[in-house]
Amino acid sequence: MMNPLEGASAILAILTSGGELTQARLRLQPATRQGALVRQRFRLVLPLSFYALLVHGSAVHAFDRDGSNLQALARARALENQGAYDQAAKYYQAFLREFPLSYEARLGLGRDLARIGRCEEAASALKPLPRSREHQGEGEALIGICYFRSRRFAQAIAYLDNAAKLAPNDKEPCIFLSRAYASVGRRRKAIDTLKAGLVRNPGDLDLLYWIGRHYNELAEQTYQNMVRLGEVYRRLLKFDEARRELESELRINPFHAQANFELGDIDVKQGSFKEGMPYLQRALEIDPKLVEAHRSLGKAFLAEKHYDNALYEFSLVARADPGDHTIHALLATAYRQMGRTKEAEEETRTYERLVGEQGAELLRLKAEEQETDAPSVPPPKN
Repeated sequence: MMNPLEGASAILAILTSGGELTQARLRLQPATRQGALVRQRFRLVLPLSFYALLVHGSAVHAFDRDGSNLQALARARALENQGAYDQAAKYYQAFLREFPLSYEARLGLGRDLARIGRCEEAASALKPLPRSREHQGEGEALIGICYFRSRRFAQAIAYLDNAAKLAPNDKEPCIFLSRAYASVGRRRKAIDTLKAGLVRNPGDLDLLYWIGRHYNELAEQTYQNMVRLGEVYRRLLKFDEARRELESELRINPFHAQANFELGDIDVKQGSFKEGMPYLQRALEIDPKLVEAHRSLGKAFLAEKHYDNALYEFSLVARADPGDHTIHALLATAYRQMGRTKEAEEETRTYERLVGEQGAELLRLKAEEQETDAPSVPPPKN
């Protein structure tokens, strides 16, 4: 005797294989009293068979849909590996429309949006994420790094500081937080941030590298401030104050061309020609293109009656700036002191010509300025 489940299976097999229902009934009905019982049970089994078929079809549909979604997730990961983050984000978005609570898809979407600089969208995607021990602070770090790379340092600091607190053992937010501080001029804060990370990751080479780099930047910043202060003092003829600043600079870096030049130039201006020469010569060894150092060294040579050396330095200045009339006056002075009258007169004529040309140019510019500023005169009335 066929039980109901066997009957359902038989009918389901026939229906799904394309058989005819009447043929199925004939095969299940022997010409006996037992056949009547089978027919009665067949009427009970038929609804069950259709229900089974319905469940089977729904399962197939669900399986197909899930398979499609899983393919979208796999495709997103593959695109990420290829660096196609904008395309990967689209697949994650499609997956999230079906499964809005998927942690992995939401994290992937936020990660890819952050990588392509869409920081606000990344923050919106990552905001609903629940706290996870495994991914503690990861969302904040992704958004903070995005803002850092977009040079929006205030927002970067806010997110990265939170990420560093949530994941104190993770060095990446610590490093980017320090770099954000350094980018806004807070280098001491940047160094302190890295030192705190080094306590948790002793001897970490990345942290040590960035500490060294920030210290170098801090030293250079301090040094440049001292250079600028020394130059201001020199320009104001406060030579003693300028000398103190410049000597402090040279103790830090004895090979700074500008600082050597300015110290030598102070000596020349104060009449200490021999003392100034070594500074000026060192400056030109470091940077031969310092035109003003050539001029100042020429003046020192001229004062010490080293005329050939003075002529050489002055000629370099004249070649570098052919329109400089003052250097031709110095050349004329050097030739005159050497007794070379003809060359002195030639340099004097060159000096006078350049002065005349520059004076005429100034007059022309002044006239143009007056014409521009003059009020327009209305045409006369007829």
